[in-house]
Amino acid sequence: MKDWVQRVQVGRKGNKSAPETQRIMLNECSDWKPVSVATIRADQIERLLEHVRLGDASKDIKPRPYLANRLHSNLRSFFNWCARPQSGSIKVSPMTGMEAPFQNEQPRDRAWFRNAAADNAITALWKAAGEIGGHAEKYTKLMLLTAKRRTALNDMRWEEIDDSWFWNAPKSDSNKKLFGVPLSPLARRVLGPHQKQGPVFGTLNRRDIDKLQGKLRELSGIGDFFWHGCRHLAETRMGDIGVLPYVRDMLLDHVPARGSGKGYDHGEYKEQMRKAVEQWARHIEQLVGPEGVAVLR
Repeated sequence: MKDWVQRVQVGRKGNKSAPETQRIMLNECSDWKPVSVATIRADQIERLLEHVRLGDASKDIKPRPYLANRLHSNLRSFFNWCARPQSGSIKVSPMTGMEAPFQNEQPRDRAWFRNAAADNAITALWKAAGEIGGHAEKYTKLMLLTAKRRTALNDMRWEEIDDSWFWNAPKSDSNKKLFGVPLSPLARRVLGPHQKQGPVFGTLNRRDIDKLQGKLRELSGIGDFFWHGCRHLAETRMGDIGVLPYVRDMLLDHVPARGSGKGYDHGEYKEQMRKAVEQWARHIEQLVGPEGVAVLR
């Protein structure tokens, strides 16, 4: 399984989430570690996926339907890889024709993504971050201000932020886009004085960020908060306050939906992005101020 992670998830696909995929696979499939791949049957896989989907109340294990689907996808890729002619591990994948265990996946839509509820969510999350303090507070507030993907933001380093406070984000080593962006005056106040080098958020790691999500749910009162929701908030409310779609695409690392002209466009749009992040920061500052930002001055 580790060989599959290194050769497929890391080597071929370049997935930055490969370590997390490996952790999930080894944890959920721990009973299979001592056995040969060729001995794992379809009914065993189905029982495993059903157990993840339904949980086990007697052991205080909650249902995890979305994880069950993710595990199904990864296991299907793993067994297909094992069934390659040159592999020789198995002749046919035991997952051939096996459907995903959870068929009722809902789109990532929440009432707090839109209108006044979105502004209330931003205010609650900003306040909760202030109660937590430290690098966790800075990280949460930068998530709201930049709407970057959580792992990309967590990897931010001071060497990448120039004297004009433009974050020259490195080329992403995953299959996701990552564009550099200017940091607004409010973002600068959150981060404090510019440092020469080192991680912007100190020793905060991905596991800490997972735990921080739970704290924010508790303190903000948003019981279904998840990090990617910050991107939904920013995309939606930036549009509401007049930030143009192609600028939002640049800020949120999306590929602009354009015609053939995109192949001729080599512009960086730094000035448009700077105006947009300042406009977005003013909107947030109006929501959380004056108390919420006074402490930053």
